[in-house]
Amino acid sequence: MFKIRAQKGFTLIELLLVIAVLGIFAAIALPRLGGVPERAKIAVDKAALRNVNYATTLYSINEQISEGDIFEGFNTDEERMQELVDEDFIDHIAEAETEGAEFNWVIEEQLWVLINQGNVVPLSPLGSSFAEITPKMIELMNEGGYGRTWDDYRYTDIGLDPEDWELPVGHIYYKPVGSRLEIRPEEGYNLVVEDMDGNEKVLTNSSNYNLIYNDLDGKWYYHSISEENIINIDTLQIE
Repeated sequence: MFKIRAQKGFTLIELLLVIAVLGIFAAIALPRLGGVPERAKIAVDKAALRNVNYATTLYSINEQISEGDIFEGFNTDEERMQELVDEDFIDHIAEAETEGAEFNWVIEEQLWVLINQGNVVPLSPLGSSFAEITPKMIELMNEGGYGRTWDDYRYTDIGLDPEDWELPVGHIYYKPVGSRLEIRPEEGYNLVVEDMDGNEKVLTNSSNYNLIYNDLDGKWYYHSISEENIINIDTLQIE
């Protein structure tokens, strides 16, 4: 005769406990998962924004517009976008994927911005302006030691996505290089700053050097790290 072994199963209490735990995990995870599509759309819109801003700069260079409003004579954002399309700098009028968001041209800053629910979406994960981005990037450079100095590692080693920094942010390119942070202007713009004696220094995009922050001494330099090249970064202007 065959012996039948007793098989131990789950009790009702154990099953209820498992269901309760799964319910707790679901309650925590679902709200986060629900925001993924919206975050993805915001990411797409921010990438489109960078491209439109870059195309606008190329348009201004092509039209030799160095002063005043790049889109002078155009009264609406649709007209401004259409001008970029007509001149073959973008393929189509850019429209935000995020519900309720839109691209707006800011005359004072000569930049396109993304407006979402009445708020300006930062141009980068660290902010939009030099004053916002620089201290945060320097802080990241200091966390856990300096990153490597080549290729994408200079960004990934400090927790940044290289794609966010391929194009200029607010007319400035940012490049962390180990213990240094280097910046240079977008094509068509200059960085104007004063040295410690009040003499004006101008950095153009075509220059083969940068403004340099040296984290080892906490000072900013023009061109290269030497005593005579120290600058007063508080005087920085984008022109």
